[in-house]
Amino acid sequence: MRSSKAFASCIAVALFATGCGGGGGSGSGSDKPQTVRINEKVEFSIAEDTTDSVPARNTIDRIEPVQPSESFTLSFTGSDISIVASELEQPVLGTYDVYMSKGNDTLIQRYEIMGINTSAQAVESRAFNIQQNADEILALSEDRKVYEYLIDLGYLREDLTPAQRDELIDDFDATGQPTYASARSSFKQLSQAYDDYQAGIIGESALQSYLNTALSEVASHDDYGYGMIRKLDATSSAVMSTLPNSGLEYVESQARFSRYFADSMLKTDPETGQVYYVAGFEILTPLTGL
Repeated sequence: MRSSKAFASCIAVALFATGCGGGGGSGSGSDKPQTVRINEKVEFSIAEDTTDSVPARNTIDRIEPVQPSESFTLSFTGSDISIVASELEQPVLGTYDVYMSKGNDTLIQRYEIMGINTSAQAVESRAFNIQQNADEILALSEDRKVYEYLIDLGYLREDLTPAQRDELIDDFDATGQPTYASARSSFKQLSQAYDDYQAGIIGESALQSYLNTALSEVASHDDYGYGMIRKLDATSSAVMSTLPNSGLEYVESQARFSRYFADSMLKTDPETGQVYYVAGFEILTPLTGL
């Protein structure tokens, strides 16, 4: 019973003191400053030759380069980071650690800054499209689709016999032409150049040179597709106007190379802005997706 009374007395005293038996203060080590790395990194893009800013979570103490880029100049005020990007010749990436204060603690967060070479975007989009669609472009797949469609129309109109239809379809072989090998080689070189450009190994002017070579080669190669379609003029003239010899061109709105979006073939509704084929080329609509 004596021990029970002593325990009860201890509880009572604990209401007015830090502990029974003269115990010391609690948690004195919890206020020690800590350094915490934030796992979530910040990714930020900035166009060349511009200045922009990105906010930090807390007041910034300092910025330390990890893998910096000479194309960026960073400064900070309070919790805002100011970034100045110089003129670029290729995409660049800079990596930095931002140190911030939160009470007595220090927070560290990784920032990855991507510099965009805006002057090369047209070159990049064309090179990327060729890289991703090389086989389709070299096979002149869109020409073949139009070619076979016109043959089928001729067959349905009884302008062609079944044997003639099959023979004409078998005749189309873009990959078997003398121009195919050199065009394919230039496409492979351009694809590697595009990867090197993205990695910062070569610059915009070098990528442009590889693109020019590839476009020159495909211009010779795509004559075959145009010639094959023109061979069908006798049977296709009733359903389609004579195709202009515009060659394969990169169509920004379609994000692909095509010969079926020449200005002379199109019209635009002045009220809706919708683009249509002019009379004589309407049959191309389901084939090109316009």
